[in-house]
Amino acid sequence: MKIINSFFLSLAFALFSLFATAAENLSPEKLLSLCRIDGASISPDGKSMLYQVTTPDVSGNSSGKEIFSCGLGGGDPTRWGNFKEKVMMPTFIANGKKVAFTKVVSGNLQVFVSEPDGSAPKQLTNAPNGINAYVFSADAGRMVYTSQVKTGKNINEIYPDLDKVSGRIIDDLDYRNWDSWDDYTNSHVFVCELKDFSITATREWFAGETYDYEGIAISPDGSLMACWAKKLNGKAAAVSTNTDVFLCDLTTGSISNITEGNKGYDKDPVFSPNSKMLAYTSMAEDGYESDKAVLHVYEVRTIKDRILTGSFAEGASSPCWNNESTGLYFIAPFEGTEQVYQVMLKDNSIKAITRDVADYTSVQVTGDKLLLGKMSMSYPRTYVLWDLPTGKEREITSNNRALLSTIQMGKVEKNWVKTSDGKKELVWLIFPPDFNPAQKYPALLYCQGGPQSQVSQFFSFRWNFQLMASQGYIVVAPNRRGLPGFGKEWNDAIARNWGGQAISDYYAAIDSMSKRPYVDASRLGAVGASYGGYSVYYMAGNHKKRFRSFIAHCGLFNLESWYTSTDEHFFSRHDIGKGYWEKEGSDAIAKHSPHRMIGNWDTPILVIHDELDFRVPVSEGMQAFGAARLRDLRARFLYIPDEGHWVMKPQNALLWHREFFRWLRETL
Repeated sequence: MKIINSFFLSLAFALFSLFATAAENLSPEKLLSLCRIDGASISPDGKSMLYQVTTPDVSGNSSGKEIFSCGLGGGDPTRWGNFKEKVMMPTFIANGKKVAFTKVVSGNLQVFVSEPDGSAPKQLTNAPNGINAYVFSADAGRMVYTSQVKTGKNINEIYPDLDKVSGRIIDDLDYRNWDSWDDYTNSHVFVCELKDFSITATREWFAGETYDYEGIAISPDGSLMACWAKKLNGKAAAVSTNTDVFLCDLTTGSISNITEGNKGYDKDPVFSPNSKMLAYTSMAEDGYESDKAVLHVYEVRTIKDRILTGSFAEGASSPCWNNESTGLYFIAPFEGTEQVYQVMLKDNSIKAITRDVADYTSVQVTGDKLLLGKMSMSYPRTYVLWDLPTGKEREITSNNRALLSTIQMGKVEKNWVKTSDGKKELVWLIFPPDFNPAQKYPALLYCQGGPQSQVSQFFSFRWNFQLMASQGYIVVAPNRRGLPGFGKEWNDAIARNWGGQAISDYYAAIDSMSKRPYVDASRLGAVGASYGGYSVYYMAGNHKKRFRSFIAHCGLFNLESWYTSTDEHFFSRHDIGKGYWEKEGSDAIAKHSPHRMIGNWDTPILVIHDELDFRVPVSEGMQAFGAARLRDLRARFLYIPDEGHWVMKPQNALLWHREFFRWLRETL
């Protein structure tokens, strides 16, 4: 028996070695070959699901969008329907008798209805500006959608004789957002009456208002509709996060603001299956976009509002009712991951459902199971079916499985590091796939953006840790001060102290990891975007020779110039403090702005910035690059004219990766 066991062990090792040799490291090209999975809809009988698949097309510099179908009991996914055009946003409606989806018609996204197999598609909407989102009542007797409506005049309408003018007249703030200028439209809500899957009547709600209504929901019985909006304009909108949830009676036409007393973000309304309650998330502090989100339940008939997760340590997101309307599932951060929790209405009791080293990204209920979106640093987003009685899960969407089987992934290690003030900091370490502890490797300190967004088990198509590791780098990814998942005090600690303890936490992480025998302390780099880019600029002025190379993407360099040129001014007021012209603000900005430390810069730096980034305007990158070259430092500027805060187009993404790693090869 020992001889037989030895034989099989030898055979297993040989097969493993053969597979490991055949597998390849992750490359930018392979990364962009992976599809992105999202938008699942479960059939009412719980036997199958539809979901959206987006696949980058590098040669065409675009992305294909298809709908796939798969059985929840097993089997491989298959393409749904027979469409040559892009189709997306699938939804089972009318108890599974039909499927709704969206498709572009004459440049605008419209809703279609088809048979469950995708045959006999029929266009349902003909909105002049297309639709943004849609939902149906359970019996498909009503549909609600949002669409852009003209609410203002452009310059050609003000001066009709200037038909070729390209200028803009701006009288107040809030005139652009992320990567788009104000287009003189607002997102309004439309409620449609349906008969035999055709629209018989349409009513525009909030007509004439100059606010964006989002997050639409309709009660299963079709009697109520909910949405949220920030009913502010100009400067008031730019400096506030005060959004409210509105409950609309579709029979009487009455509208109620159910969160009027709350001054922070109120959003994400979800009706209970019995149509008697509405759940939503709420933040208390106006102007703080990363405040703890608390889950509420509003009882429609009694007009009572209950707080469910007030004592819970972390913020709640993605609420989803159970079948009995007696409790909800939600997602919350936990020590570098995103996990699923359950809260019961009877006693506000909360328990963790999942605890894997992964990010769970969405929750849907089907019978005694949960359909969960899931990803990790080593696996892009997929859907798994979680069995509640047993706590076991099974992958449903296998679209990326074949390609992933040909790729070697590196080990991901969880570490706790002591910070300069004696606390514990979680640091992820990602190793090259062919890691040999007897060798020495260059290391990259990853600096997270946000600034209040967790370094969790996300699988990014730009800041991909496995891709960095596959190029021969050990990646050090700390959950420094200012991130969720470690309590509210840890999350809030970064406000008005950007260059303080958070930067010290970065140093604690890289200094600790540099002591390991396989890390080459003479070849360290620091990379990051947004606040992560700010962190790179800041450390460039005071890193005391720790780093040999820097890369900053869309980073904040000059807090004085950025403060008044960014698009969301509530963010600068909360996180930085008062303006530089105000006594209390000028000292804080002077203390934490990287441009004040340019005299200490002594290390090569790659600056990447996108023209359409209105959150961190491109002038920030230009200033940093200009300062570096005027000081005769080795520097490079990668300028991308048609991207915003992110890089979305496939060829731009490939260019980004190639220049990122070319710079590291040259300098590290």
